[in-house]
Amino acid sequence: MIGDSLNCAKFVRYVGPAYPEEARRRRIEGNVRLRVLIAKTGEIRDIQVLDGDPLLIPSALTAVRQWRYTPCALNSEPVEEDTVIAVGFNLNQ
Repeated sequence: MIGDSLNCAKFVRYVGPAYPEEARRRRIEGNVRLRVLIAKTGEIRDIQVLDGDPLLIPSALTAVRQWRYTPCALNSEPVEEDTVIAVGFNLNQ
């Protein structure tokens, strides 16, 4: 791709996950890893759970579905981006 210029997605809107009360009670922390497709519009599409505690996954999915990005662009044209993201849950936050 000599001469091609790739400009990748940046956050426009971030929504933090709500800590599930049952997970908080059980003192469960960790990351939920998701494979997502950032569409040409900057919206999240095609979410696939890779790993994470089952009590944390629903909250991570709810938050990530609300995230928005500036789309990736290749030579100034919007393109989709397939990426892996981690949503962290920490009791001290």
